Amino acid sequence: MANVVVENIQSQLNEKKYDIVSIGHTSIKFKTNPWELRWNFSPTKLDGGEFELSNSNGYTMVALHYYENILPTLLIIAGIATISIADGEYEAIPFFSAFFLITGIIHVSILKSKARELLEEILNSDTE
Repeated sequence: MANVVVENIQSQLNEKKYDIVSIGHTSIKFKTNPWELRWNFSPTKLDGGEFELSNSNGYTMVALHYYENILPTLLIIAGIATISIADGEYEAIPFFSAFFLITGIIHVSILKSKARELLEEILNSDTE
């Protein structure tokens, strides 16, 4: 049963163009290129994560731990802050900070739904 789940995880990750970093007995790690240009019409992807497999009472339990790489966002904020300070435009810093905070919260909720969707697709393909 666990082999079927591992195959489902691998096929879903390959289908969604994730890079599989490692496959162990109880885990599968994956990632994407954080510097890859993504357009607004391309689907949102998780930056990386790990599927953990465990057996409990004859059932295979699957847990997904994912993360978001915030380095590109922090570099953009630092660049905007540096340019604003150099130009003496201090009013832009709170505006852009609030903008990135609001969009960051929205992005986290989108990532949460993408992780749930990925996990559901893997588990539903297991029952087919």
